[in-house]
Amino acid sequence: MRRFKLSVLACTVLILAPRPAAAECTLPTPMSHGPGSYFLCGAPASAYAFELNQPAAVNTDGLPLACDAPDPVRCSNPASGATGDGLITIESDWSAAGVNGCPVGPNGPQRIVLVASDELSGTALLVSLSGTSPSFGYAVQLAQPYDGVALHPAECARSISLVGVSGRQMTLQLTRPPVYTDCDPGSLAAALAEQGPDCGAGFRPDVQFGPLYTLVQPCTDPVDFRKSGWESTGVLPDAEGRATLYLNWAPGQCRYTGGTTLINGAETELVTGVVAGDVGCVPTGQEICNGFDDDCDGVADNSLNPGQVLCDGIVDAQFAPNSSIGKGSKILTWTTNSEKSLVGFNIVVIGPPGVVRVNDVPIPCEGCSDFQSHTYATFLPKHKSANRLFIEILLKDGHRALWGPVRNPILPP
Repeated sequence: MRRFKLSVLACTVLILAPRPAAAECTLPTPMSHGPGSYFLCGAPASAYAFELNQPAAVNTDGLPLACDAPDPVRCSNPASGATGDGLITIESDWSAAGVNGCPVGPNGPQRIVLVASDELSGTALLVSLSGTSPSFGYAVQLAQPYDGVALHPAECARSISLVGVSGRQMTLQLTRPPVYTDCDPGSLAAALAEQGPDCGAGFRPDVQFGPLYTLVQPCTDPVDFRKSGWESTGVLPDAEGRATLYLNWAPGQCRYTGGTTLINGAETELVTGVVAGDVGCVPTGQEICNGFDDDCDGVADNSLNPGQVLCDGIVDAQFAPNSSIGKGSKILTWTTNSEKSLVGFNIVVIGPPGVVRVNDVPIPCEGCSDFQSHTYATFLPKHKSANRLFIEILLKDGHRALWGPVRNPILPP
């Protein structure tokens, strides 16, 4: 591990070269690693920064921040080593074009959060900096550990891993990324007495699990880790970081599944850990109504049993001989199996005169598309028999299906 002497540290914070002023900050405001300091994360890596108190207004958007190796265009710090060695430096400026807002205002610099995520191994880290001295900008190394002799890199750690796959079901385990701040007692900022005024009472950002996202694209395409290009799964890990997803297979493509992180309630715009690669189909032998192809036969929510319908079917109906409104009325109750694409129901009588609808307006569904079972009840005034009574199922695509008769049903749903 590289070592960095304190005699060099005090001056390296001062020699961060100002960048040309651009649109947002009126003065150059570097956000960079000093010579000899770096992240140990793996490569390639993505990075994103935002002001802690107003993340939507002040952020680096799509501006490149992370450097895998020196280049003649943007990355000059030799501490990033050689391409692919996992040593990452941050080199940027809040005055650069492409930045939203400026974290330095009339009251001085505001605290920012820097997110770095390794694009391949599912590791990430968070760095929080106060920017206490405007002449320093945001010196990233101030948040890194210092033991009195040497400065150590801030290290990424695995924040997501694949537990297992069963059919279309993927189980993931998430871990909160490590957090480094210039308020940490063992940080370089503490050794240089450069901790900000908000470091009192052991400042520590509140870090929680964010939602999960997926990205499906050709395997040869570069991955953009900003969540705006990913699809939300609507799944939030539990308090222990465990999450279960149902994912459709994407043959010939690569799927990336990752989670964000909530920092003081604000969600990072960058996915902070990713499981790369597609999830192949592993048959479970049992298809259920959930929108996914559980038995891997290429069709979702189908049954191999003749006449069995897994979704939008009726599993039971009861015809009660008397109701509370009296006058010969009856009560009809029925239960659906799993509602995927329902609109509602009609109650019809089929006989010699033809098909007669009993209800004036369709009876609306309750779940409709929640993949849950629901029970319904309706009054049938002056109806004597259930022998010719059917339930008409109305589907979102305009199709209709009959179930019944209610007494001794003989037709498939």
